[in-house]
Amino acid sequence: MAYCSKLIGFVWQDFKLISEMTAHDNIILPTKIHRKELDRAYLSDLLDILEISDKIHKFPKQLSGGEQQRSAIARALVLRPRLVLADD
Repeated sequence: MAYCSKLIGFVWQDFKLISEMTAHDNIILPTKIHRKELDRAYLSDLLDILEISDKIHKFPKQLSGGEQQRSAIARALVLRPRLVLADD
């Protein structure tokens, strides 16, 4: 699974955000798991494009459904995968 998750980003239907972690920590979690350096400029661009830059210090329960979904999308993209699979 570890090799697969380096190449494929996943967005789950129920988002799978960890409730005890902020949106920022949820988004960068894949970089921690795979011991990859966080590309802060890329992350900033992702957050701007997904319009959640001002939400990253909030916990999932403080976010709307759409903001949770966009956080999950950012998490799926943070390692620049070749493919993203999204569960509808």
